[in-house]
Amino acid sequence: MKTIVCAALLTLAMSVTACGGSKKTLEEYMKADQAAMQELENQMEAMGDESTDMAVEITGNNVVYTATLKEGYEVPEENIALMEESLDSLESAFAAIAGALDDEIGADKGTVSFGIKYCNPDGSVLVEKSYKAQ
Repeated sequence: MKTIVCAALLTLAMSVTACGGSKKTLEEYMKADQAAMQELENQMEAMGDESTDMAVEITGNNVVYTATLKEGYEVPEENIALMEESLDSLESAFAAIAGALDDEIGADKGTVSFGIKYCNPDGSVLVEKSYKAQ
């Protein structure tokens, strides 16, 4: 899970850095450079594997990385708490990414929300967390 998340963070950081900062929402910022957004989406798709599809959604100042399990794969109930603990252990890294995105778009610290969501094949959420710069 950490490998997927770290790769996703690197992908987002590289895509956004290519755009140049200004005072607008993250969504507007990424729409201004469709090539960067398409590259981000392509890289997210490539990060999927035989068990998981990956996607990114940017709405306003919220970015959410979603890992959706494919049919035939499931997370045992006892592993859900481990997934939550893993995300909690990475809170400072995710908050730092949110802060870097705040800086990149010229926004006040705590403006951008960075989220991670893990879903079952039917779309029901297993674990979801979001982070902002402090």
